[in-house]
Amino acid sequence: MLALYTMHRWKRKSIIAAAFFLSTACRMALADSTPTPSPSPRLGWSNSLDGFASFVDQAASGPGIQPHEGAGFASGNPLSPMTPYDTFASTPNTPGIGGVAQFILTTQFTSPRIDASLQSGIGHATGSVTNNAYWTEQLMPTLNPHVGSQALPYSITFPSHAGQDDGANTRASILGGSVGGHDGAWLVRGGWFNLNQSDRFVFAQPPLTSLTPAVMLQTAESLGNGAPSLDAWPALASSLPLQGVDLTLHEKSTTLEVTNAALPSLPGTSARITLGSIVLDRGGGTRFSGELLHLATSGNVMNTTLFFGANAQLNPGPQGELPTSVLGGQSQTIAGLRGAFHWAGPFDGLVEFGRAWYDAENVIKPGSAMPGGYYHLALIRTSGHAITSIEGYRFEPRYATAYLPYGVPENIWSVAWSWPGIWLKSTYQLVDNTVVGANRQGYRLRYVLRGGPFEARAAYGSYQQIELA
Repeated sequence: MLALYTMHRWKRKSIIAAAFFLSTACRMALADSTPTPSPSPRLGWSNSLDGFASFVDQAASGPGIQPHEGAGFASGNPLSPMTPYDTFASTPNTPGIGGVAQFILTTQFTSPRIDASLQSGIGHATGSVTNNAYWTEQLMPTLNPHVGSQALPYSITFPSHAGQDDGANTRASILGGSVGGHDGAWLVRGGWFNLNQSDRFVFAQPPLTSLTPAVMLQTAESLGNGAPSLDAWPALASSLPLQGVDLTLHEKSTTLEVTNAALPSLPGTSARITLGSIVLDRGGGTRFSGELLHLATSGNVMNTTLFFGANAQLNPGPQGELPTSVLGGQSQTIAGLRGAFHWAGPFDGLVEFGRAWYDAENVIKPGSAMPGGYYHLALIRTSGHAITSIEGYRFEPRYATAYLPYGVPENIWSVAWSWPGIWLKSTYQLVDNTVVGANRQGYRLRYVLRGGPFEARAAYGSYQQIELA
């Protein structure tokens, strides 16, 4: 008998995963093939195909659901957060067998003046929906429940044995396209895409909640060289794509990007951003940028583990009092400036400044919102193979306040009071909070010696709460 196990009391787990990758390309030139001394590009088409197939078999044995919250969470109650997940990958451990086959075709057209591309895909998933959504390569958006696709019957469940969360579906979709100048002066994209530029303290694309397959796991804050890689294993995205339209203009050292796109959101709700950024890159580490973002959410109100929404209440439990409320109609604006520059001698500087304004409907105290700020200063000294830096951070509690759940209710939960959170949580922030979390301020010291026969790395950080939680 296979049984659900908890992260703090279990006997054995087995995960079997297999995958293969296919990548091929073919080109067809439509211009005269006679050699010519002219370096001008020729009219032509190219096609590339990338795909994977995976098989995941996960099983567990042990005492089953143990904590007080376990049975409630297995039935879909989000007020029961202490449930089993993988310690390193933050993904749920669900008994079951799943298989995925997926292929993406990219067709490109090149001419002396205009370049264009079209991306289409076909994918099939069968078996355990949870394992397919969390323990394989990232599913294409029209199959991926994390971005809001309803193609697979995903829900918050923790089955006690294989076969209880099975589902299957096939999708063939046009995923995105682009057209732009061959000289790179302009580019228009539509469909699913990743941003060309963004400062992560103003906007960071929603991070994956599923496992990122890699040779080894890498923690968010590490002193090492990073996880090893294989030439045959392509680098995988660490964030979810956006869906909308994007315009990029480039002139010499200046790049302007304007985006209007939808973010992952629960069924019946909508979260959309309008984003503009300008970057002046002079090379040699000198880079200046400005960015402005506006978010608006609409649709159904959301049940949250916050206390500033409407109908706020405290729910007693084994972990203490868990706050809950309902929230909707959010509006968030974030503006940021960043400068990286050579200061004097061996010293380089970095300055980041952000300001955010937030409001929402269905709150416990309307009109009580206040702006918040983000401040980051760094002084870096480079001497030979050694790099020494000192950094100061201040991430105020009212900076980037917007509450944003993923496309389905996620069965990834942490302790009751940890919000906002990217790690071990089913919500995400508009900004990167992996270095210093919200409502924290402090400093960090780092030293790196590399490039010679001896390498050394050291880091020390000290952060405190700004306002008592």
